[in-house]
Amino acid sequence: IMSGKYEICQQSFYHGLNSIARAGECKGEQRKKMISNAIREIIRMKEWAIHSAWNCQHKVELLNAELHFLKGKSQEAQVAFDNAINLAKKHGFIHDQALACERTGISHRKQGNFLTAVDYFSKSQECYILWGSIAKSDHVQKELDALKLKVNP
Repeated sequence: IMSGKYEICQQSFYHGLNSIARAGECKGEQRKKMISNAIREIIRMKEWAIHSAWNCQHKVELLNAELHFLKGKSQEAQVAFDNAINLAKKHGFIHDQALACERTGISHRKQGNFLTAVDYFSKSQECYILWGSIAKSDHVQKELDALKLKVNP
């Protein structure tokens, strides 16, 4: 990754995620610009993943999942979400595994798949606890509490 600059990979990853999130809130030219930004980051990260799949491939998968979901391709998104989760776990990136589980839970919540969302949020919370992030664990717990009300009114 560019002279060992892992931070650049991280910056690209989060810029891509942010661009996709913003695209979901925009319309017209602004939406196109945000999607274009995300695609540019995915292309960059794919190139880095060729040289360092261990560090980057799970991030590429998560970006692809989010982009597929944004475009309404829920089956493709689910495959990419699961790939991101499994690769992050395999490579020991528990914080990225937690994030991928959380984002997958969000996608299922948005589709009305509340039971599946609970499963992914629960996995996310477990990962955040293992990573030591109590604040994120508490945040996910609030999501779980809200979802459980929808599952068991």
